Formats: sequence, C-alpha cells, structure tokens
Amino acid sequence: MNRLTTQGLSTSPGNNPAASDPSLRILPGRDAPALTVPGITTFTGGTGGLTTTNFWFTNFQLYEDLSVQKGKHTIKTGALFIRYRYNTQVAADPNGEYNFDSLGDFLTNGKLSAFHADVSYSGNQATPTGTGFPERGFRQNVAGSYFQDDYRWLPNLTVNLGPVMRWLPCPMR
Repeated sequence: MNRLTTQGLSTSPGNNPAASDPSLRILPGRDAPALTVPGITTFTGGTGGLTTTNFWFTNFQLYEDLSVQKGKHTIKTGALFIRYRYNTQVAADPNGEYNFDSLGDFLTNGKLSAFHADVSYSGNQATPTGTGFPERGFRQNVAGSYFQDDYRWLPNLTVNLGPVMRWLPCPMR
C-alpha cells in the first residue's frame, strides 16, 4: 500500500499591500476578495484567498510471480492487482470573489456575472466550506497477468516465447 496526502496552496504570498487592506474586505475577519475582469490581470485575493485543495492518494498493490524450470523449459508466470483511490476536496475562494463580464461593467460598477462569498468560513478552520466543491472520489482497478516460456534449444540458442500479457483495466468511477 502507498499513501500520499497533500494540500495545494492555501494563501497568497502577500506582495500586494492592498491584499490586507481592511477597507477592501467583504467578509468579517477575511482579507480582500478575488477579482476577475476581462482585459486586466486577475487579482487572486488577499492573504488566505487562494483556493485550498486537499488531495488523498492511496494505492493497494498485490503481485505474485512464479518461475519453474523443467528440462529445457523455464516457465514464468505472474499476476498483479492494483486498486487506485484518489480523493480530492476543493474549498474555492475563501475570501469571496467578484466576476465582471467586461471592463466597462467593472469601471461603472455595473452588472456582476458572478459573486461568491463563503459566509460559513471562520479564520481558524483548516479548510473553508461553503463555496467549495464536495469531496470527490475516483476509483480504478487494474489487473494483469503474464506467461513466458524460455526454451533452451541448443546450449548457445534460447527461444523466448512471451511474455504474453493481459491487462484488465476497469473504468474509473
């Protein structure tokens, strides 16, 4: 079994002084929200404003090989089974987000194409909730087998018959 747990970026580097300006926040105790306007660079929000992504990868592996030598034959066979488990959970825009359809809408305080604010988030949570996606799980089974026969025809000539492999991947779900 192999297991890996990791988390993607959960905070911005804070190199923009406006990122922590309290007058720009839209949620109590949070910094500036993300801002997307066509034609200008996207502002990813203040400190703690980047999407937080958690990943869990687990693989279960079973392998078995057998080798038998009988006369001029060396027969090798084996099988494997791998179970892949991949889970991910994304908490999107914990500081909130404004999306505008055009630069004109942004400059005239016009229509928003989208607005998100995670009102259930509190600063001491490890992972924000609310605007994120539910945890997703992907599973896949892979099975395989092989057969090989090495026949020693002469002392200086060996004929290899194989390996013949059969892989049986199952679709992800």
